[in-house]
Amino acid sequence: KHFYCKIDEPTYIKYIKLDILRNVASEQNLGDILNELSEYVVDVETEMSRRSIRAIGGIAIRLQKMATPIIKQLASFINTKQDHIMNETVIAFKDILRKYRAEAKEVIPILESCMEFISESEAKMAVIWMLGEFGEDIQDAPYILEAYINNVRDANETNTEVKQTLLKASVQLFIKRPPEVFDMLKLLFSTILNNENEDYDLKDRASFYCNVMKNNINDLQKLLEVGQEPLDSFIEEAALKEEGTTLEFNTLSVVYQKPASKFIKSLEFMTQMKNREQAEIEEVNPNATPQMKVEKTDSTNTPKNDLLDFDDEPVQKQGGGGGQNGVDLLDGGFGVSQPTTLSTTDLAPYFDLDVEYFQNQWMSLPQCANLTRVLKSRQNLNEPYFDNNLPKVNVYSIASGLQGDEIKFYLYSKHSASNTIIYTEMQINLSSMLLNVIIKSDNDEIGPYFAKYLDSVFSSWDLV
Repeated sequence: KHFYCKIDEPTYIKYIKLDILRNVASEQNLGDILNELSEYVVDVETEMSRRSIRAIGGIAIRLQKMATPIIKQLASFINTKQDHIMNETVIAFKDILRKYRAEAKEVIPILESCMEFISESEAKMAVIWMLGEFGEDIQDAPYILEAYINNVRDANETNTEVKQTLLKASVQLFIKRPPEVFDMLKLLFSTILNNENEDYDLKDRASFYCNVMKNNINDLQKLLEVGQEPLDSFIEEAALKEEGTTLEFNTLSVVYQKPASKFIKSLEFMTQMKNREQAEIEEVNPNATPQMKVEKTDSTNTPKNDLLDFDDEPVQKQGGGGGQNGVDLLDGGFGVSQPTTLSTTDLAPYFDLDVEYFQNQWMSLPQCANLTRVLKSRQNLNEPYFDNNLPKVNVYSIASGLQGDEIKFYLYSKHSASNTIIYTEMQINLSSMLLNVIIKSDNDEIGPYFAKYLDSVFSSWDLV
């Protein structure tokens, strides 16, 4: 009850408490938490009401045994006849059915009673998706879809995502109930394909469906059945399990929204990196003195006695290209012989890079290479996997995040011989299963070799 919202609390505190209530709900305390969240649903603040409904839907997704009673609780919100409540409730139903398709028998009777109140685009997409997936059990499904198709014909519906969902649902329902859907599907195809101002992606998809239906309707049915298996978990849930479901309070975990182990390197790791650097220096120059070794460990650091000495000449590196005046114009700009490949040992082990410095460099440097690959499967396509494995190949992440169906990473590495920092943007599209990498550096020659290096790394991980 400490996490129940109080009327005089700031809004952001209330939102955090809603998330906590959703996560701490169990079979033992479900009744109390549902009653509390249901009171927030009729809150005068619209956003508070919406978040409360999402929290209730999230509990149903997490607690499968309690899904049926929670659906009945959500159904009671339909009686409020308030647009934002009904729209958000329908979206919650859709998310529940994505994971527990067997609950459709509980949702369908409720769905038919609230169609006229659905006005928001996301709620329309939820309704249309359910009509396509479970249309064989909804008596009036073709006629409900017909109303949406007429809106597209009359240009009353302009949202492209709604049209995309409507197109797929109409084709799905045609396969299940051909006589009732044939004419309206023909109208939808004609409206989309003959509209010069229509979205190109939507027109391509409509054309694709038409061509497949003309050739072999069974192939289309198999295509639409892909991905209809019940989901074990959502991407967000998988990420939480890998990163840990709790944060360490009184640490920066609360700020970064990640466990401390994700951004604080262990003593063992730092010791291992130090020993590795020392071994590499001794391999290059076995006769190096301790002072020389300190200076060569990290070219960005100088000995303590020289912190204020800006007039010293830069230390000349092995290979004839370390200093500003020692670069051979015929060596491709590396300061060493032009390499044919890069390996993990060519890249410097872990080093820090300021976020603001990275951003300024990324905005100012030109692109010197790129890489595009088709990914084999969705397995391991998440932030924790890359955060754990990229440092093993001396590639480090400075920022990452999930936006819609795309995971984006900003990475950096340093070529040891030339002291060149390599900046990388990596995008993974979970819908198209495409990996796209953009590489920037102040040394244009190194980009293609680094792209080949990343390609070999991803191949060794069985991603491409």
